[in-house]
Amino acid sequence: MAADGRAVSRSVLVAGATGGLGSAIAALLAERGDRLTLVARDEDRLAALPVDGYRVGLDLRSPDGC
Repeated sequence: MAADGRAVSRSVLVAGATGGLGSAIAALLAERGDRLTLVARDEDRLAALPVDGYRVGLDLRSPDGC
């Protein structure tokens, strides 16, 4: 909440969005109204996430995955 009482929406990148903690964080941030960019290796699980956001399927473990 901003000092003047307005809601503040943030842009947030969630890496590992299909995992347990990542998906829980994505759900919490989506509830708060934040704009999400969701990143995960498994594109099928990423597409199935029940939150709105821009989805990017890539493997951040190696330079070739990007």
